[in-house]
Amino acid sequence: MFSNSSKARNEKLKIPLNELPFPITKIIKDIDVVILSHTHGDHWDDIAAKHIPKSTLIFVNNNSDKNLLKAKNLLMLE
Repeated sequence: MFSNSSKARNEKLKIPLNELPFPITKIIKDIDVVILSHTHGDHWDDIAAKHIPKSTLIFVNNNSDKNLLKAKNLLMLE
């Protein structure tokens, strides 16, 4: 279980917690859309933001997450 406690964040856990089966470039190759359930560090982080093309359509659950992604200069198509 992923802990979102301040203690866990301060321990600088390596995300993903397990090694990926393929390089991230292969995993995201040819994606059309991202469905982001929430923006906790176990679902969205700076590595994801860096590698997912800014032209990718991202669906989020609420305006708070939408505003967070916009604030980080990620293109959100509406």
